[in-house]
Amino acid sequence: MAGEQGRGGAVGEHYMRMIRGDEEYDADGCQHHQEKPGAAVSVAKGVAAAAAAGTMLALAGLTVTGTVLALVVATPLLVLFSPVLSPSGEHEPAGVGKVEHARALLDAKAHDVGDWVQHRLDQART
Repeated sequence: MAGEQGRGGAVGEHYMRMIRGDEEYDADGCQHHQEKPGAAVSVAKGVAAAAAAGTMLALAGLTVTGTVLALVVATPLLVLFSPVLSPSGEHEPAGVGKVEHARALLDAKAHDVGDWVQHRLDQART
């Protein structure tokens, strides 16, 4: 029993080494142990990650700065042209009279239909 438990642990260790990539097999199925990367590789990865993060942070800062500058330039222009973009109360926008006229026509037609329905219901009852 003790021998089986020992082998089970060794098999588990074998699979863990395969998952971590500590072992490699060639085409014949022979096992080869990979060497762990040195400190230089780890430092190079860290430097590359820091450079990428710094670049992305700089681009994000430029984006925010550009957005703020665009708002600073656009706000006075919007205030200056606001009477053109949304006319003041003295002057009605084009088409307001037509909309009111159409609304009145629809209201009158709805009352006519209601009166007609009421008349037909009264006729049906008598």
